Amino acid sequence: MQNLLISVAFGSAQHNTEEGFETTFKTAENRMYRNKIKENMPYKRQMIVSILDQLYEKEQSIEEHSRLVSSYAKDLAMHSHLGTDEVELIEKAALFHDLGKIAINTEILRLRNSRLTPVQILELRRHPEIGYNILRSLDEYAPLAEAVLYHHERFDGSGYPRGLEGEEIPLSARIIAVANVWANFIRERVPESVAVARLRGMRRTVLDPVLVDRFLKKIITTDR
Repeated sequence: MQNLLISVAFGSAQHNTEEGFETTFKTAENRMYRNKIKENMPYKRQMIVSILDQLYEKEQSIEEHSRLVSSYAKDLAMHSHLGTDEVELIEKAALFHDLGKIAINTEILRLRNSRLTPVQILELRRHPEIGYNILRSLDEYAPLAEAVLYHHERFDGSGYPRGLEGEEIPLSARIIAVANVWANFIRERVPESVAVARLRGMRRTVLDPVLVDRFLKKIITTDR
């Protein structure tokens, strides 16, 4: 049943470089809703948990990383003076941000980015779309899908999957992006002073400069 849910959620829609992302997403969405699984909500909730468990078994480091991203994203959302519901949405979306990696080859997940071939990089970059499609196929989790889809967009417009720029990127995704970068620094055991310098260096290119400044001032300084 796990594979069935993933298949239905993915909608069998593969991205064609000659086809616009909007068309690809719409095609996937239409297929998802035509074929949506009819189980009740508690069962669907159980299925998402089951997929996460399977993902964590596939690559153990993803679990700790996802929980760390979720924690930092929640803190940054709170310091951004968002409402309780928005904070909760961002916290949950951050936990699921790598959900789409369930469909990515394990060998690719275990390689450092610097060692990936161009073909493997393209394969890895499918994970936000896959996660989006899984979440969109389940009503309870659909509100999380947009943040998951766009968490690898870059503030200067050079990210993926759609190349959104600046505030075109949903705030939820921009918050998760900051938390994701910082959690990666922790996973790679980058010294804090170096990590802070690197994060500042990503202002206006990779990350929202306002959120970077807020994260460093309100969260990292208080953790010391």
